[in-house]
Amino acid sequence: MEKISKKRLLIAMGLAISVVMAVACSASGSGDSGGGSAVEPRGLQPFSGSGVADRHILGLFSHHVANEMKAKIPSSQQPHIRNVRMYVRWNAVEGKKGSFYWKEIDAQVNAARAMGVNSILVTMGSGIPKWALDPGVAHPGYGPPKNMSDWYNFCHAVADRYKGVVKFYQIWQEPGWDADAPPAQEGVIYFGGLCEYQYLGVLRAGY
Repeated sequence: MEKISKKRLLIAMGLAISVVMAVACSASGSGDSGGGSAVEPRGLQPFSGSGVADRHILGLFSHHVANEMKAKIPSSQQPHIRNVRMYVRWNAVEGKKGSFYWKEIDAQVNAARAMGVNSILVTMGSGIPKWALDPGVAHPGYGPPKNMSDWYNFCHAVADRYKGVVKFYQIWQEPGWDADAPPAQEGVIYFGGLCEYQYLGVLRAGY
């Protein structure tokens, strides 16, 4: 019973760190990570009101801001969307090591900005590209990668490209749903390793 409680505490701490830190990451690199930026940094609209209670802190998540959220929500309602969360999947951006495909992510970021949101939160996570898989973990497609330096380089490239535009980063989506969590028995896994032993390394490298 004590072992289970400690595990739950560690998972809760990991999730709290990933959300609360929501890494406001400003990469210092200046190199172009792939073919010229389609996103011009600019200051996003400030929160209205003088106190926390006056801020519009709620937002929406979309699997694709351009194709789903912006396309399906009437333009008259879009000004009410103040904050947006979106995924950046590693295997969709860096299918080949060192070669970055930004078109889809640029489209989402630009669609969010076109709606005039206050902030963008990016969730960084799986799937893991084939070249970065670690066959030693239970579910390698869901991470962690074989070499943490590759994950660091990917996070750096994303933060460098969207510096001044994306305000917040979340490192992984619910890593507590790992290889030995109850949902895994039904095939629902968000983190392929063991959260309580391996997630901190992923968080540290992403931070």
